[in-house]
Amino acid sequence: MAVLLMLILNLLELSIPLLVFTFASENSLVRPALLPLLGYLTLYTLPLNRSSFPNKVISNLLDMNTCGLFLQYLDFGLLSRWTFAARGPTSPLGGQRNAKLSLADRKALEPRGLKPSSLWTRLQWGLFAATAWRAPATLWEVKGTPPFKTREPPSRLRFIFDNVITLVLCYLVLDAMSLGEHNPEENAVNFAWEKVRIFTRLGAVSTKEIKLRITVVLMCWVSAYCALQASYSLGAIIAVATHMTTVKVWPPLFGSLTESWSVRQHWGSFWHQAVRQKISAPAYYATYSLLGLRKGGMAARYTNILLTFIVSGLLHRVAEEYADAVPWSQSGTMRFYCIQAFGILLEDAFQGIFHTLTTHQHSRWTRAVGYIWVTFWIVWVSPALFYPRLELSKKETILPFSVVGPLMKYLTA
Repeated sequence: MAVLLMLILNLLELSIPLLVFTFASENSLVRPALLPLLGYLTLYTLPLNRSSFPNKVISNLLDMNTCGLFLQYLDFGLLSRWTFAARGPTSPLGGQRNAKLSLADRKALEPRGLKPSSLWTRLQWGLFAATAWRAPATLWEVKGTPPFKTREPPSRLRFIFDNVITLVLCYLVLDAMSLGEHNPEENAVNFAWEKVRIFTRLGAVSTKEIKLRITVVLMCWVSAYCALQASYSLGAIIAVATHMTTVKVWPPLFGSLTESWSVRQHWGSFWHQAVRQKISAPAYYATYSLLGLRKGGMAARYTNILLTFIVSGLLHRVAEEYADAVPWSQSGTMRFYCIQAFGILLEDAFQGIFHTLTTHQHSRWTRAVGYIWVTFWIVWVSPALFYPRLELSKKETILPFSVVGPLMKYLTA
């Protein structure tokens, strides 16, 4: 019964933005009136996601979708005010690019052969607006969305084949990484909060602890990458194989790791941009509309960056750590995301000084220095995000079945 209720509530939460984006005018009072209801549904649905699916990975993904839909409505429904009549955003309050385009330019993007006024076309568009968080293949595609490797999207069969291979590889990596022994007593010691801080206790930090820190941070980020990529590939396979969507609305989720030569590049070009618009829209509105800061000014630029990471921290705190039962008092999520703004400010200042004192342009050695800097930064700040979860973690089976485990037993028998 709980599973059925959870599914109904998630469907209802999806239906509200779908119908509002499709049928409500840009200035309709229905838009702000439904925000409290959507907020209530979000808070009510989160515990049901966890109780219905004890698997942490599944519940985390459901929670992210539940919270993401609320932010999607906040942006598309109230700030950018997407409407079917305009085929996109009608307001620049959320920082949407091309929000003031003419209707003729917007209609030029419509698929040929569809009746613009048909109910089915409207509902298709509303579903796209509610679920396509990066708005791919539109004039409002989120900045930093990676392109396909070729100029044109691959064929349907090639796309499905590539994503099947990607899904299998990610599954095997997650399977292999879940085989290690789990010791709650050791975790409570190794991942205690005081171990997050490193510079204030340099004399007490051993080589073993540094190696463990690097290994754990690497494994956690690889796990996050593979879990997100596997989920994305599975959704892409189902949607394209059943002709629910076309290939072009499924661009790569992640960019190239070679783009991670700065903290800004790491988050803006390499890491996924699935929530970029929905976390940046409230920050943009607060920076330029509520605070009234001047566009292009340094204060506005870094205030916007900080507020964006604050919204991101809140989103990940609720959507991810709720399933891990990490109390607010023991969570380092907000610290991790907020400090990213400081990292960007720091490297911007250094780059400004460097370019003032020298005439060197970007070269291989500057990129190499950038990679070292980003590696150091991630290893330094990531324990604030991961250690509280690992300290409280229990031995759980996150995958429905294991392939690597039985294979290893067979080979060592």
